[in-house]
Amino acid sequence: KIYVTISNLTPGMNSVQDTSVYYSPNGGNNWYYQTLPVNGININNVHFTDGNTGFITGSGGTILKTTNGGTIAGLQQTSNEIPRTFNLFQNYPNPFNPVTNIRFDITSGGYVKLAVYDPQGKEIALMVNGNLYAGSYTVDWNASENPSGVYFYRIETNGFSETKKMLLIK
Repeated sequence: KIYVTISNLTPGMNSVQDTSVYYSPNGGNNWYYQTLPVNGININNVHFTDGNTGFITGSGGTILKTTNGGTIAGLQQTSNEIPRTFNLFQNYPNPFNPVTNIRFDITSGGYVKLAVYDPQGKEIALMVNGNLYAGSYTVDWNASENPSGVYFYRIETNGFSETKKMLLIK
């Protein structure tokens, strides 16, 4: 259910650079690009303990886990139908404590950045940072390590950008 492509093998190393991870929810009939929550890691190993539980280990002590057979880090493609317009939806629930869901639609494939910012404009969470196919997506933000307050989330892709406000109440 999970597939890793390798574009650069690091000579003399047991890790890879510039990897892409794809998952299939239907036995390989369709494959969906999976954005990793950490940029610039070298993947050392992919291991599944059963049909749903798997791990990717990487440089810097990175360990990624799936419990549903392939979707990593809360980003899920909810539809591969091509939306008519770019959309960044209001997070749900809002206000929230401590997890909220952010939905977005992209009309064409390409680079997507979705980040969360504090009121001073400092980026505090990078939710998506990579190439995605056209479609509808959801991603969860767990703010358990952040104080109560107002936060902003912003999407940037293919000439489209939008920012929304959300409220964390603990």
